[in-house]
Amino acid sequence: MARPFLLDEEKQMHYFIASQENPTPSAIEIAQMQRVHLFEAIGQEAKIIEVE
Repeated sequence: MARPFLLDEEKQMHYFIASQENPTPSAIEIAQMQRVHLFEAIGQEAKIIEVE
């Protein structure tokens, strides 16, 4: 099966969903922040979305 490809003009955005930001983040929230940094390090856009 052929892999999808992106043209130079197209960008992907990766979203991570969190319940809310706490003063002391949980292990899951820490992992989400680390993933965002990893995606940004390789030139991919990533955001954490907080919902109530």
